Amino acid sequence: MTEDRRIYALFADLLAYPQENPAEKAKACLDLLRQHPRSAAAVQKFLEFAQRQDLGRLQEVYTHTFDLNPVCSLYIGYHLYGESFRRGDYMVRLKGAYRARGLDPGNELPDHLTLIFRYLSASPEGSDLPVITEDVVPAIEAMAKTFEGSGNAYGEVVGAVKAWLEGEQVAEGGV
Repeated sequence: MTEDRRIYALFADLLAYPQENPAEKAKACLDLLRQHPRSAAAVQKFLEFAQRQDLGRLQEVYTHTFDLNPVCSLYIGYHLYGESFRRGDYMVRLKGAYRARGLDPGNELPDHLTLIFRYLSASPEGSDLPVITEDVVPAIEAMAKTFEGSGNAYGEVVGAVKAWLEGEQVAEGGV
């Protein structure tokens, strides 16, 4: 797995509902982000928060952040299309793309950001730029705005993703 693919996988881990303390995943992510200082600084803040919390508190903050606050929802289709038929069509297309890569979304809706990142981590190098620029970036930008100045640790992860994607797009000649 390339470094970029590993970063997608680690961001998926950090943005998934915590089943264990994500500090080790944050450390691994931090190691890979050494060439991306803005992203690394944000992950460092999340790491410091995670190291001071028990699992119950991390789960509480996660739920309050992503599940009870629609503007911070991790469902990318919601940010792109709202609750419309277009979102349903988008989810059908995602499910087909996942199936083609042998990924099983399980019980999660296919437009959940962690699933999209797992898909990107399994995609051939260079095949993912449209997914990133057309789908992920607009949703991440909307989410990042809601976190500005909030001090929310998961907002730091969203900010790290945003900064990293901006750097990746510049490196690949994108937006």
